[in-house]
Amino acid sequence: MAAMSVTVCFREVLRDICERLAMPTARYGVPVESDGFISVAVTETIRCWGAPSVDVDKSEEDAARRAVGRKYKRFKSDYCLLKGYYAELMTEKDRSVAECEELKKNMRKCVELLSPISDGVAAIPGSRAVSEDDPETPSGYRG
Repeated sequence: MAAMSVTVCFREVLRDICERLAMPTARYGVPVESDGFISVAVTETIRCWGAPSVDVDKSEEDAARRAVGRKYKRFKSDYCLLKGYYAELMTEKDRSVAECEELKKNMRKCVELLSPISDGVAAIPGSRAVSEDDPETPSGYRG
């Protein structure tokens, strides 16, 4: 298989990254250094200097390449941080779900203890069963 050469335009890559992340588009400044070489800086949230060159396009491309590299490192570290937070949240969620299930199980047990049995008498341990012989509540009684 023949070797394939792919050319990447880092200025376009940087522009696409800025667009997708709703960041301001990279701007390039061209300060002229004392030795006559041109160095380009990407100025926005980060500043990257391109390699000194007499060709502005090469210097802009180098500055864009460095900016893409910095953004990649930043996003990679942010990703690792967020991945850790996500793992902690999932552990907390699993613990909360387990606690909720335990509460539901205990509530079902309570309902079973307090629910009336088939003959209409409450099955509460230690309580006095209500029979049909018990007198009615006196009139005027407020409970």
